[in-house]
Amino acid sequence: DVTSVFRTAIYVLTLTSIIIYSDFLFGGGITNVSIQSRYTYALDSGTSTLALLLILSLHPTLSSLHRDNKATSLLVFNLLLIIVSLSRINIAISLISLIFIYSHSKWAPRLSIAVVLLLTVSPLFQIMPSLKMREASSQASFFDKVLGSFAEFRLSNYSSMPDINENWRGYEAYLGTQVVEQAEPIARLIGVGYGSYAVSPFDHKLQNIPFFHNGFVTIYLKAGFLGLIAFALFIFKLYRLAGAANREGRRTGNPTIKKAAVTIVLMTNAILFQTLATHGVYYSKTTLGLFFIGLAIYSLQFASRDLVANGRSDVRSGT
Repeated sequence: DVTSVFRTAIYVLTLTSIIIYSDFLFGGGITNVSIQSRYTYALDSGTSTLALLLILSLHPTLSSLHRDNKATSLLVFNLLLIIVSLSRINIAISLISLIFIYSHSKWAPRLSIAVVLLLTVSPLFQIMPSLKMREASSQASFFDKVLGSFAEFRLSNYSSMPDINENWRGYEAYLGTQVVEQAEPIARLIGVGYGSYAVSPFDHKLQNIPFFHNGFVTIYLKAGFLGLIAFALFIFKLYRLAGAANREGRRTGNPTIKKAAVTIVLMTNAILFQTLATHGVYYSKTTLGLFFIGLAIYSLQFASRDLVANGRSDVRSGT
């Protein structure tokens, strides 16, 4: 029963978040929420984000959520943990997911998908505005970091160490592209290999960088343009499957199919955002998102197999 697996996962993920936040929650850190406290207490809201997405998957309507007080409490609790972590990417994933699921406007889901796709595709074409950041360190305010988010996506070769520190994400991604450009021409097509890495000007643990805060550059380094194309086709296939499942769920009224469609969309959106701002598909935690997508596809095919056999289903297998 996929629903039972999801419910169990929500409890486990929430408990894991409590353990991660234990020093912060019970050690006085909660009285001073700031960027500094995020680094001091190592506040990782990845598990809370997954828990929130699973809750939305099981309760794709407000009426369904209101009937389950326990789910509502867990949703609010995990959302608060995500907010106090001040993780821009996880806050964005959560807010867009909430709007996508619970907005009454018929345009909200489409707009949410458009925003996700625009934000993830834009860095590839370098069309992001160059916004000046005051500081990218742990001393910067959350508002400063939000304003500087777009600038961090731009790949640039900064000439001075202060500039590198100010826009480390963009600089490390630039180094990754240079490894490909300086290799054999075929590397642009197939990449340099999984074991490849960029070399930074630092002498400590950051000297060799195998993965970047731009997952698209990581894919480009490891697998070239073919890897980027394969990733794009994979994402397209997931969205296409979710769309077919959504139409089938509305036509048949089958709640399992509806929940599977929602799960696929939410987890795919999250993976795209994580690929934009973290290691993406090479990030170990992305495996959990892919796992839940796989469970959703399994439940979708199981629920619709009779309809498919009778030729009355829009859902196609093979993802």
